[in-house]
Amino acid sequence: EPKRKDTAAREIPIKDLKAAGIKLPQEVGPSRPPTQDVQKALADSVISHSSMPAISGKEPLLQPKWVFSTGGPVGWRSHPVMSSGELSIYLGSADFNLYKVALNSGEEQWRYNTGAPVLASPVVKDDSVYVANADGILSRLRADSGEVLWQRDLESGVVSTPLLIGDRIVVATKTGRICCLELKSGQGVWAFDSGAPVVSSPSHFSKELFFGTREKSVFCLDMKTGHKKWKAFVDGAVVSTPAVSVDSLYVGTQDGAFYALDVESGQPLWDYYADKSIISSPVISFTSVMFTSLDKWLYCCEKYDGRLKWKAALKGRVQADLTTVDKYLIAVTREGWMQSFEMTTGNMQWQKNFGTRLESTPLFLRDGLLVATIEGKLTYYAFGNELLSKSA
Repeated sequence: EPKRKDTAAREIPIKDLKAAGIKLPQEVGPSRPPTQDVQKALADSVISHSSMPAISGKEPLLQPKWVFSTGGPVGWRSHPVMSSGELSIYLGSADFNLYKVALNSGEEQWRYNTGAPVLASPVVKDDSVYVANADGILSRLRADSGEVLWQRDLESGVVSTPLLIGDRIVVATKTGRICCLELKSGQGVWAFDSGAPVVSSPSHFSKELFFGTREKSVFCLDMKTGHKKWKAFVDGAVVSTPAVSVDSLYVGTQDGAFYALDVESGQPLWDYYADKSIISSPVISFTSVMFTSLDKWLYCCEKYDGRLKWKAALKGRVQADLTTVDKYLIAVTREGWMQSFEMTTGNMQWQKNFGTRLESTPLFLRDGLLVATIEGKLTYYAFGNELLSKSA
């Protein structure tokens, strides 16, 4: 196979996102106080980290081992995925392709042209990998060869990562149709029409499925039948995946509102308002829930009453979903920074400027991490002693 040329770097994949029918997040939001008395909380108990501590943080020792170049941007909801049974990485790109790359060398093992931009991550189970493209084609491929086992046309584009639940796969489409299919055959089990665009992945907890829409609503479906259990309205479009615990659901909106909803009824439990859009998915840790806003702050609230515990300054705007490593939370920004924060206090542990726009959630492994960029490059960095000591 001829060697592929590196494509020219692109600042942002606006053209690809628009071609896929995605309305880009608006970087504006209301500046309103939350329902609780934040000023008192700030005075009494909130740990607020200014930009000064962020600047003084140590840069981790990361040693680049290899770089793999795709032919297009990697962003929106696409990020590298590793299979559990083999040392390989799967990555979707806006160049239409799904790639399988060897972890130890960065060499391409195979690629599959899906026929449209891939703006979400693949999912892997057993010996199969599942990928959906922006034209709404869902494909099951052999993990070892990339051979197509089955394909289904979902009749509307997909820009969110499919969800695996047992022997089923759930996919949300841009027109708001939620499709549940059998993993082995690809046959439909049920479908639900929400009537509103969905650009983020559903969440699953117990016997329910949860997702948000761009028309200011959150749904709960019965996982077995696809029947609606409740629908809640929120202040702003939802473009991120809800986080769910045993009794509550947490979700942010493009109007800067962050909600806790009762999982049984959808009734609001509390809300908190940031100054700009929330487009990254939240993270739950014990009794805390953490989220970011385009106002360049990382927030931590008590998950039961919404009380602000701490907030930490970010070096840019976060679009990629947050990830956790042990007791640390990792955020990457459009401005090219990766930062690690201690989840209990908000103290920044380390930060690194990658010098390029980051919209893809990094993948942390035992001995290193994988970072995909808007230029379409996937880089594997080995950990140095500095980062290992912080992550231990």
